[in-house]
Amino acid sequence: MPVVKKKIVLTKNVTAATIDKFKPREKEYLLADGVQRHLYLVVSPKGVKSWQFKAKVDGDHFKKRFGKWPIMSIDKAREKAKLLNVARDTGQLTTEKVKTNTFEAFAEEFLADKQREDRGIKTIHEYRKTLKGHVYPIIGCKDVADITRADIDAIINPLRDRKKGVMSNRVLAILRPIIKNAVARDILAKDVTGHVRKFNEAKNKTSRRALSIDELRLVWEAARHLPDGQRDGIRLILLTGLRKIEAFAARTADYDGKTLTIPAAEFTDRRGHTFPVSHAKNDRPHPLKLGPKGRAILDANKGGEYFFAEVVHKNMFHEVLPALKAALAEDGHVLETFDIHALRTSVRTAITSDAMRAHGHRFSADEGSIFMNHKREHLTEIYDRGDHRGMIEEMLAAWESLLLP
Repeated sequence: MPVVKKKIVLTKNVTAATIDKFKPREKEYLLADGVQRHLYLVVSPKGVKSWQFKAKVDGDHFKKRFGKWPIMSIDKAREKAKLLNVARDTGQLTTEKVKTNTFEAFAEEFLADKQREDRGIKTIHEYRKTLKGHVYPIIGCKDVADITRADIDAIINPLRDRKKGVMSNRVLAILRPIIKNAVARDILAKDVTGHVRKFNEAKNKTSRRALSIDELRLVWEAARHLPDGQRDGIRLILLTGLRKIEAFAARTADYDGKTLTIPAAEFTDRRGHTFPVSHAKNDRPHPLKLGPKGRAILDANKGGEYFFAEVVHKNMFHEVLPALKAALAEDGHVLETFDIHALRTSVRTAITSDAMRAHGHRFSADEGSIFMNHKREHLTEIYDRGDHRGMIEEMLAAWESLLLP
């Protein structure tokens, strides 16, 4: 398909009076100013008019938007264009300076601003890791002003083609505010992510559900058919509501005989894989004082660096769910629409349920979120789960006695 170039209309006398006469067209077009070289008035299909400096520097295209008209007047736009023309003519406007306007440089500036706004360090780190993995390799070196819809499609579509729709949503959620910031600063004419719709997981994947307490007991019993490491890892999740990586990557060095401490920092295993051991928003370790059953599980697996595996690796979870479903089938049970993470969410649901109240304990939704190390709308401040150690100890003991009476 041929590329449609923006049409440039030459005019020698751009004034405030003549600018009003230029009407929007189907395609964005540019009007060259007759006073300053390389200065253009850009007219969008919606009628928005803005100033742009566009010239070749060392064989590369250099573009810089000055702002929207009439906020940016003709005189101010010409002054800015004059300074850039002088810099270009004297060799001060080099390709090295052009590269500072790359998407990667712009995105890093955006992330730095967000971090100064007191976004969590861990959150910014995760954003940066996602951008480095999926965005920078494709558009990192491209000028922000030159990014198009096709560039966004080149990032998102391959993820969805590889059945990674959830990851595509994450990439889009990080990418979209950066692009909108570029639009707000008149670097981009329009939001080039607007045509991409969020991947609807419900239409493409069977949704998770919360298992009942009786179903969780069936899972506990069926786990006896699994190899020791898988069996005890699943049972620890059922007792504590830990994330699967927190349970299966639990290290003997983090257990003192009563309390298992979940590290906040990432660690790298002997194969070089990096694991986010805890998704804590406050980057602090989280202690869990275990009940008798939980302690018995860990005490029986203290032989190596990890409790449940000789080496922890990122593909180990692919084997656990099919094995668990096969174990349930061996006991004559078929539980639909659940995965390993659903065990964790089911524990949280059970802890705040009527069954727990009937058992003599009442825990609120916010307390359940603190137990899970979640953030909720009402928990606006970053909290340290260690500050709630007594409450969490009570919840663990109550849940263990309810699950395994």
